[in-house]
Amino acid sequence: MSAPSTRPCASSAPPPPTSEPQPWSFVSYLSQRFPPWPFFPLAGLLAAPGILSDARAGALGVESGSRIGVALVLLLALRLADDLADREWDLAQPRRRSTVMASEPSRAWRALQALALTALAGLALLPGGGVRIVGALALCAVLGGWYRWRPPPGSGSRFLNAVVVLGKYPAIVALLWPALGRGPGVGALALSYGGALGYELAHDPSTRPRGSGWSAFALGAALGLAAAGLVWSVA
Repeated sequence: MSAPSTRPCASSAPPPPTSEPQPWSFVSYLSQRFPPWPFFPLAGLLAAPGILSDARAGALGVESGSRIGVALVLLLALRLADDLADREWDLAQPRRRSTVMASEPSRAWRALQALALTALAGLALLPGGGVRIVGALALCAVLGGWYRWRPPPGSGSRFLNAVVVLGKYPAIVALLWPALGRGPGVGALALSYGGALGYELAHDPSTRPRGSGWSAFALGAALGLAAAGLVWSVA
């Protein structure tokens, strides 16, 4: 009787690694980069000033609730735009890779275009939709210009990038505000911007300025701005 073979079975060998980029999947992107927390609560918070303004005016309706849906689409589109703009930098940081960074991005660009068109259609359904669409296009132009000409990643540039890019949150509040003849309250804008900046500084160490003193000061200033905005909104 012959001895059993000591060679490993061919089927047990691991498949050879491939360097080819994998097709981009919207489902995997959503699960990896758009978890329900914090984005569903964030959409509600960004739409809340407009909904509360409707409530005070006794004008709650379908448009009020639809602002949350529009906010979600805007958040997703702007997050995807951030990821595509940061793709080259993130590919050099293995710990920060996500589906859109490690995959071939042409489908991601098409998804971004579809989301942008959906967001514009949602804004068009609100009163004064033309003005809102112009505002959304202006926001996209500002962010696109920043992505193109911002300083390369390095000392302090991640913090500066956060300071500029997070301006999209008060912009969303303004885009969803119900009364175009009267701009959103300063408190609502300060709360959305300060809260977003404070969360980013606490959540992502790479965005903090160098030095514990500057980092603590930036975080404290952001949270102070959010607190002042909350007091201003309630008062």
